[in-house]
Amino acid sequence: MGREEVLRRIREAEDQVQAMVAEAERQRDAVLAQARRDADRLVEEGLASADASAEKAFNDAREEARRASSVRVEEGRMAVAHERASAEARMPVAVDKLIEDFERAVLKT
Repeated sequence: MGREEVLRRIREAEDQVQAMVAEAERQRDAVLAQARRDADRLVEEGLASADASAEKAFNDAREEARRASSVRVEEGRMAVAHERASAEARMPVAVDKLIEDFERAVLKT
């Protein structure tokens, strides 16, 4: 094998190595790009899931507050009705007492 043949083969080998390096870089760039797309998709899915979870928790809390408020309002209405009934039941006694006190006051004078 002559010197020129050796140099030619070296150049061919160098060309093949350069082609292999270029292909490896292209593949690396493609893998990195896909990884970035996958990461972006995962982040978006995670954010969407977190948003949905937060919205559900908020709606659940709002509904619980609404139920608690309704219970308290109903308890208040029942307490008012009870107090009103109690006051109305004592009304004749109070009226009689007022009339007696008034009559005593009038008769004393």
